[in-house]
Amino acid sequence: MNQTPGDRELDEVLDDPGLISLAQGLSRFRPDAVDPDRAFQSELRRRLLAESWHRNQPRRSLWRRAWTMPNLAWAGAALGIILILGVGIEAVINKPFGVQQLTVTSPVSNAQAADLRQAIELNFTRPMDRASVEHALSIAPAVAVSYTWTSPTSLSVVPVYPLAPDTRYQVTVASTAHSSSGQALGGAAKVGFVTTPLPASTTPPPPPSPPPTPAPIKLGSATGLAPLWSQDGKRVYVVGSAGDLESYPAAGGIATQVAPDQVQLVAVGPAGPAFWRAGVLHYASTQMAVANVLAIGFATGQPLVATTADIRTAAGKVLFTLPEAAASAAISSDGTRVAYLNGSGLLRVVDLARATDISLGQADAYAWSPDARHLAFGAPLGVEAADLGGASPTPTGTPSATPAATPPATPAAPPPASTGPSGSVAESGATATVLTHLTGVKSLSWNVASEILASTGEGVFSLKATGVSTPQQILPAAAGAAEWAPAGSDVAYLESSIAYTLSSNAQASLSNPSDQDEVVKGFMDARLAGNAPLASTFLDANGVTAYSGLALLYSAKPSLARYSILLSEPGVDVARLILEQANQDSAVLESMSFIRDLNGKLLVDAATASAPRPLGLSPEVVSVKVLATGVALQFDSTLQASTVASGFSLAGAAVKATYNAGTGTVTLAPTAPLALDHVVDLGVKASLTDIAGHPAAPLQLQILGV
Repeated sequence: MNQTPGDRELDEVLDDPGLISLAQGLSRFRPDAVDPDRAFQSELRRRLLAESWHRNQPRRSLWRRAWTMPNLAWAGAALGIILILGVGIEAVINKPFGVQQLTVTSPVSNAQAADLRQAIELNFTRPMDRASVEHALSIAPAVAVSYTWTSPTSLSVVPVYPLAPDTRYQVTVASTAHSSSGQALGGAAKVGFVTTPLPASTTPPPPPSPPPTPAPIKLGSATGLAPLWSQDGKRVYVVGSAGDLESYPAAGGIATQVAPDQVQLVAVGPAGPAFWRAGVLHYASTQMAVANVLAIGFATGQPLVATTADIRTAAGKVLFTLPEAAASAAISSDGTRVAYLNGSGLLRVVDLARATDISLGQADAYAWSPDARHLAFGAPLGVEAADLGGASPTPTGTPSATPAATPPATPAAPPPASTGPSGSVAESGATATVLTHLTGVKSLSWNVASEILASTGEGVFSLKATGVSTPQQILPAAAGAAEWAPAGSDVAYLESSIAYTLSSNAQASLSNPSDQDEVVKGFMDARLAGNAPLASTFLDANGVTAYSGLALLYSAKPSLARYSILLSEPGVDVARLILEQANQDSAVLESMSFIRDLNGKLLVDAATASAPRPLGLSPEVVSVKVLATGVALQFDSTLQASTVASGFSLAGAAVKATYNAGTGTVTLAPTAPLALDHVVDLGVKASLTDIAGHPAAPLQLQILGV
């Protein structure tokens, strides 16, 4: 057995085998997890030597001389060793002196994936006064719990309902808690943990590789006007660089000149192209001098034009005088409606038969559907399509909005449209469908297969006209204005002042299953790992620009600890980024939108982010799901049921709110039907509270499809 090294001076002081053995035994004694301070050991040695010296000094009294007798002196020294060691060890083990400190531990402390139904076990170092502990205990976010004492020193805190996923909870026992003997906690005890993440959604297989892109067919030089197809789809009309109008075979070949120069506008009617040249409208045998023409259309086979001031027939009859000057215009295929932009970028629609003029809100490019009932337009939120109802009676022969015999008088302007959430057309009762997030649209074209071509600075994209979809890029960024062929299978477009045609198979690409979940996971995992180069591979040029103003990586404090998806819809995801600093979480809501490039790869095209908000202080929404009948929101807290009914708004309409405490979910159902794919403003109000009385964190989301 190893011997404890001796101390020569102490051995000389004791000078007794029994006492030396006792001292060595004491020196070898080590209580668990106790390591007396070196300063304490040094002080103990100093005192023993001083005591020995003092005991060996001359004494005047018999009593003191008796204590200088060897046996009594050494016995006293040994007793001093025992007492001093006992006091020292007790002081190290127990603080304050002689009393064991009251502390709390938990096996779930600092867990990062705690089960949602797991009981939170608290272990105390002393038998506790149960009532004082239960009164001192709180949990944030606030949830309903019950208490089960498994022993005088162990309390099991049991959530009444499953906890919310991917949420940090903190159990606090205030210092008012005390043991059964009255000893109080040295300070508030805190146990924090994070629950298991949200269940992973089932990711569909990635789309198959797109078929090889057919080679475009070069037609000839062109101005900025989009090339137009003949009604049979066999020829394409192009305005050349000198302003000459030429007709090309769609498959390529020698052009035929239609007009020599100065052509500024073109439209295709039953009898061929109509064009405006040098202030004169030409169509078949018709010629009409007219100024400031913005658009050419046809009604019952006859041309009509939209000017900056009015809409009139080829015979010069004014059908409608615009209440304000137009900057651009487009006439529907049947000539019953005219869309135009005013000088402030407000899109308005004139119904010629009814002599009405309604507003659709701010827009840029726009285009009519083949059935003349729908109008697609680029809005601040993306590309929308307004349903304006069935066709009006033909305007031919209807009275003018202003009498022809008198100077045109501007009709009374209609009441302003209700702007509300983008996508509502309250003035006319029409509804607008959001088709995609795509912004910066320069031109639009709508075909008979219910597809829309949208030309942007990033290229030309195809999207569904019947609902929300992810844009599919079919032409590169260099491409300009593009037009569907009448049958909807081919495209004519401009690129670098050259007109081309291209056989397109965009419909097949649009039917590919979405890999949006996979892209979001790859993008967010790369950011979580701090890998900026990898994260950047999930961004297109617009996405790179967006994240130059946002935090792609959180390299400093607070750091990105984890993430979850708050809301996922076609083409748009809202991620909930959880930032951590000193065990205090905050959340950032980041909205991402997507496009699919020419290679079929899905990329983040745009992003916005909220400011960080501390968690654990208010009831927070952790997930939002759009249902066929409404919207379901899951919270991280147990809500006060009496505050649920008035705690939400949905598109400004009345809603019926149903609360399921077992799942922490509130389901909102509008009392009146909302249009499918309508942009809906969802709001959570501060009047909603949890069971601890904390007001809900306000939330505003725009969602699609209720």
